[in-house]
Amino acid sequence: RSIPIMLMNEENKDMKSVFMTDNLLIRDVQEKDMSLRQLIFKSNPYQIQCEIKTILTSKTKIKNDKDNYIPIKTLDKYTQKNLVQCLDDSFISMFYIQALLSALFFVDLKKYPQEKVKILVLGAGIGTINYYFDKILKGNVCIDAVELDKKVAEVGMEYFGLNNYKKEKNPNIKWHFKDAKEFIIE
Repeated sequence: RSIPIMLMNEENKDMKSVFMTDNLLIRDVQEKDMSLRQLIFKSNPYQIQCEIKTILTSKTKIKNDKDNYIPIKTLDKYTQKNLVQCLDDSFISMFYIQALLSALFFVDLKKYPQEKVKILVLGAGIGTINYYFDKILKGNVCIDAVELDKKVAEVGMEYFGLNNYKKEKNPNIKWHFKDAKEFIIE
């Protein structure tokens, strides 16, 4: 038996599938006044692995203010109205990510920017933790992100706006696609 440590998935009437493979499901969920994008592994369909808040905005607004909007794959019903979904990175919904980011309270930030903060993320998934560490530390970070499945990192970039998978997008994050045990033994 396993004990889930992530948020439990609740049935919600306003859900739309965005992308699906044999292993995972990405869906948009409307909850009260909030739009969320969720990643769920089919091996455990009642457990939300990752979740971000999204905002809808016009393509014109994004074109005029590229720096403040990170567009993500958008459902057809919005693109037909000239709207685009974007990552709202001012909101962190997942408790485990909030808990991991709280580790920054124990970092002596007086040493920085002389040195980069070095972080190892085992089981980096779609890159949410990498993204927020990099954002909070304003790029003054060197992250080794270890993830077994390269496709998961690609999904993070395309469907969640976490543009840290490709080195040219963010040279502060180095991805290693292998088992975490193998990475540590090396």
